[in-house]
This record gives sequence, C-alpha cells and structure tokens, in this order.
Amino acid sequence: MSVWFVGALTALALAPGSFGVPTPAPSTVVGGEPVTFEESEEFSGVVAVLFGSTICTGTLIEDDVVLTASHCLRGVGDANEIRVFNGLSLDGPGVTASGFGMHPDFDVTAKRDAFDYGFVEIPAGALDATPIPVVLDQAEWDEIEPGLGEPDAVTLVGYGLDPDASVSESLGIKRKVTTNVRGFTETGFEFVAGGDGRDSCEGDSGGPALARNAAGEFRLIGITARGSDPCGEGGFYGVPYFALAFVSEAVGRPLCGDSCAACDCLDTAPAQDDGCGCTTESNDSGSQWLLLMLVFGLRARRRSTR
Repeated sequence: MSVWFVGALTALALAPGSFGVPTPAPSTVVGGEPVTFEESEEFSGVVAVLFGSTICTGTLIEDDVVLTASHCLRGVGDANEIRVFNGLSLDGPGVTASGFGMHPDFDVTAKRDAFDYGFVEIPAGALDATPIPVVLDQAEWDEIEPGLGEPDAVTLVGYGLDPDASVSESLGIKRKVTTNVRGFTETGFEFVAGGDGRDSCEGDSGGPALARNAAGEFRLIGITARGSDPCGEGGFYGVPYFALAFVSEAVGRPLCGDSCAACDCLDTAPAQDDGCGCTTESNDSGSQWLLLMLVFGLRARRRSTR
C-alpha cells in the first residue's frame, strides 16, 4: 500500500472550459456522507479550490483567506486561474482568486512535517460563508487535544472522490466523515487521522480536519496533505497554526492575534516522559510514528485530482 498527497484530482467530469460539474446523486465520502442543506451553514467555510483540471479543498479562515495544501497550487501561474466554490456541489457560481502562495519550506519528498501549507486570497466577503477559525490559543488547544483520539472526535470534509463510486457520481460533492487522531509527529507539526474505512481521498487535499471546542464550535486543527492508496487507511494532516506566520506576511496583516504576532506561541508537540514519573504519557511518539509509516509503506501520495 502506498501513500498519496491528497491535494488535487483530475476533474474528469468537468465540461470543457467550465468550472462546474454535473450534479451527481448524493454519494458518500470514504465511510461518510454528503453534507446536507441543514448543515450547509456550519460547513460553509469549507470550499473547493479549482484550477485547470485540478480540484482540491480548502478552509476559509477569514472572509478573504483560504488555507489549503501547497501541493495543490503547484503549476498555478496567476491567481486568476483559481476559482473557489463553497456550495454543496460545484454547480453554483464561483469566486476568482486575487492571490495565492505556497509555504517556502514545503518539501514534496518529506515523510513527515512536509509544511504542505498553501493559501488563496479572495475578495473580502465574496462568499456567503462563515469562516472556521484556526486554534490560536494554548488553553483552547490543551482543551481540545486530549479528546482527539476518541471515536468521532474529528470531522473531515472535502469535495474529493468516493473510491466506491464513479468520478461522475462523487467528484465535487461536499462530504464529511468522522474519525479520530492516531498520533502526532514529535514536533507536533503533523498528525495521522482516519483509517478502518473512514478517511479523506483524492480531491480532499487541503481540506479541513475539524474538532469542537468546549463551546461546541468547530476549530480547524488540520490540513489534509497525503494519505493511503487506496483510500481508507488514514492520512497525514498539517497543523494549520504553523502556516500562519508566512500567510500573515504574505497578506500584510497578523493572523495570530494581538498577543502573538510572530505566530510562535502554540505548542502542539506530544507530551514527553522526562523520567521523573511526573507525567502519565510515555515517550513513544517516535515509535508510534515509525509504526504508522510502516503501515503506510513509507510512501506518500498527494490527495489531489490532477
């Protein structure tokens, strides 16, 4: 089994010269289900990012900034090549991007901590959507993180393929599935989530891993980067906080709040046992990650449709 970079998917269902696809019958994500009309407002900040024959997913974190995967944007020559949609499918009007960027440390060959972060700018307020905030506060992260391993703690959302359906039946439908986090890298910059047939797939690259805070509000905790091939065994997600320093510089304003303009105040690294018996967690993050990499065959495939 190999692992793919989840970013882009060749839009085989796209009509020539069109950004829309025929509206298919509702289909499932890997182990999930379509977002319903009643849920459309809650997930309105999840968007499709299209250019040429590439389809990815992203998350509106402010009314003019979308976070997605860097590998989704390779090959883009100009922002006006990118269109952004946030409906339940791609048959509605889209918005033309006004800017984009890729993280300078993105490494397509990396086995972990690939910094697969990209962003797309759109005109402020151009989408009828509610942004989904990134976790910026250490107290909120410490509140959310302990429960991420519980069943259904994480919701994955995207416009990608259902491997059990045809492209025309599944591509471009906003779908969701719940799962959990299986482990973090030692740095805390990436984590693995999903498996057992509950997963993101090609075309979901750049899309969100969401978790609820104590108030029941969704927070963006992960950006879909790469995963198993075939889909269903889990994927790799970058913690979005670590994208915000470069995005802030690119868009010309701070995105990490007034108390931490440098975007270096959040620690997501897993707890370590220092040998004093003071913690209840063992120092096994490295061995857990090695096990996950062995499961994934030490190879990665981007989850995009290109």
